[in-house]
Amino acid sequence: MRKTDLEYIIIEEPKFSLSITGTPDQVKGILSNTKNGLASRFMFYSFNAKPEWRRTFTRNISSSKQNQFLKFTQDLCDKFSSQSEREFNITEEQGEIHFNTFKEILDEKYYSYLGESDSLIKRLGLIIYKIAMVLSAVRTDEPIMECEDRDFETAMELTKVYLAHGLNVFEKINNRENKLPLNEERWMNKLPKEFTSSEAISIAKKLGIKERTVYKKLRDYVENELLKKVKTGLYRKLSKN
Repeated sequence: MRKTDLEYIIIEEPKFSLSITGTPDQVKGILSNTKNGLASRFMFYSFNAKPEWRRTFTRNISSSKQNQFLKFTQDLCDKFSSQSEREFNITEEQGEIHFNTFKEILDEKYYSYLGESDSLIKRLGLIIYKIAMVLSAVRTDEPIMECEDRDFETAMELTKVYLAHGLNVFEKINNRENKLPLNEERWMNKLPKEFTSSEAISIAKKLGIKERTVYKKLRDYVENELLKKVKTGLYRKLSKN
């Protein structure tokens, strides 16, 4: 159901998925902004790679990537061709870990990005659950699938990867690449050249940034050479030039 014109559409068997590779600038041609819900439906993985000329004609290739993926695809088709219903469950402990992890991430990132990260984080919580479900389905043919800790932990570990890469792409789309998140930038601009931890906490509080986040960010800024730790509880801004 959609807000616009009160459309009501039911997709009985949604099966569409999409995998795209390209350059960072090409992303903007597909996703013009991060507020319409489309961007949050993707998992992003971006990286810089050093150009390297690879050998292509000097060795024999026993099996091409196309053939390898064809076999892999066939194996998956055989695995999931059954029409019988299957039930997937995570344990109560796994559910608590999932809840607490994403609650903390949403709380921290919301005040840094002023809501820009909401859709990404909420959608990622569902995606990670689905990854755990797929890993369980690959591992067992049982009609009732209980998620093993190793599959759940694998899925949760991917949270760090897709969150970091997703936020990075969101910054590119919003033309904030190599800049601090908007609310953090406001916070830093309000701080004097030299300031104490107490001053940083006081100013951050007015912007909705929590105390535990302040300490984490101060450590990060020192590590990234945005700040210098003069002594315990005292910091100095470093020149950007």
